[in-house]
Amino acid sequence: MKTILIIEDDTVLRETTAEMLELENYRVITAANGKRGIEQAKIMIPDLIICDIMMPELDGYDVLKRLSEDEKTKRIPFIFMSAKTEILDVRKGMDLGADDYLTKPVKEELLLSAVESRLVKSALLKEAEIVEKTSKKRDDNYDHIENIEDLKNYFCDFGTEKKYKKGEVIYKEGEYSNNVYLIYKGGVKSIKFNEFGKELIINIHKADVIKLMTF
Repeated sequence: MKTILIIEDDTVLRETTAEMLELENYRVITAANGKRGIEQAKIMIPDLIICDIMMPELDGYDVLKRLSEDEKTKRIPFIFMSAKTEILDVRKGMDLGADDYLTKPVKEELLLSAVESRLVKSALLKEAEIVEKTSKKRDDNYDHIENIEDLKNYFCDFGTEKKYKKGEVIYKEGEYSNNVYLIYKGGVKSIKFNEFGKELIINIHKADVIKLMTF
């Protein structure tokens, strides 16, 4: 369940917005001013923040600025929801790094659409970041491969596991070769057929022998 933080000083609007989101199965936490909103964001680390601009103690612009300076909260999707409709106000919010800007009063379908799209985008960005880090880790480990044992460990850590049934063909002569296999369990038999169609065993590759086969 995704968690959404609403920072809004208008009690009625805050509770109404929270109810709409809860009906869509979001977990909602609320704050009545910018200072409390920052505290909640750093404690709860929500999946998304919806924030008013004109509030006591800290306005929405300052809230976004301070959260953007914190490593734990700077990547949280941030949506302004404000009665300020001037293009300069919208521009300022977006320039500060807001992901979206909704003007009050906000229709329910527009709010839900904005929330869903920002959550999806955030998930995609996180996935891309994980892939990038994994790729970098693989590259870093590859640089330290100096012998066959290092290569075997690299395969165990980053290789793709494939399981084959007894008698199943892994590779036929003449097919395009684009994989390297490390036998982890079981064995693989290399065979050829002579001119009479008789099967001849060329080699038997066993597990734990660190036998690499390029297919």
